[in-house]
Amino acid sequence: MNIGLRIEDFREHMLNPALPGGYGLTSLDGFFRFWHWERHFSDPQPFRDCFFYDLHLDPPATPTDALRDPRIFECCFPLILKRLVGESNILTLFVKSLDPGYFDEFAVIRTLLAPRHLRYVLLPNPILPGSSMTAIDVGHLVFEWPVAESERIAEDWFMCPQVEIEGYVGPTLPLGRIADLYFQPDTESRVRELLSGIEFGFRLDTDFNSLTVLTDKLDMQAMENRLQLPTLIPALSLAVRSEAGGSP
Repeated sequence: MNIGLRIEDFREHMLNPALPGGYGLTSLDGFFRFWHWERHFSDPQPFRDCFFYDLHLDPPATPTDALRDPRIFECCFPLILKRLVGESNILTLFVKSLDPGYFDEFAVIRTLLAPRHLRYVLLPNPILPGSSMTAIDVGHLVFEWPVAESERIAEDWFMCPQVEIEGYVGPTLPLGRIADLYFQPDTESRVRELLSGIEFGFRLDTDFNSLTVLTDKLDMQAMENRLQLPTLIPALSLAVRSEAGGSP
């Protein structure tokens, strides 16, 4: 199976409430939310100088298309993420499941992070007025992860819809900034401040079939240069063929 990668710029739809599917898209509703309370953003102004991209396999999937199989994007995800992060940036992850059988924060700390001296912060999960979800006592784990081991993200945590995955990429580890912002009111300015301190953030969609990228630093040309599509696309097709058992 020969495939490509499409980078869809949905900035205008994100910022213009008059357009169908305009401001308030679920991709931003979920990003850096931590499920404290219901999010009701109404002011796109803080994001006027930001870019919003959807990265998905090309050609676009249909309900009966093999590309709808989450395993297809799963095998492509590590290649895409490694290109996006690059060699000089640090990858920070936030992975969450309401069922510890799919992602257990304490087990991850004990078996993966602490033995390898990977840095992390475990943010407490307060029960706040107006919260729409039951609090999970263990809190929220945000942690450093080697981009060279992106395959493990897909192998261990690609379990939709039970698990949510988002990440933050930049030249420095943003744990301190994230911890500070975590306790601030959930406003557009809070998300904008996070983006100002990282190169980009990303979030997997609920079907694990595409990747939303949010940034104030990478325009379309910079995204294309970072991904190096002429060499990435053959690698994606090879990965998909390998997943399919070598069929053309």
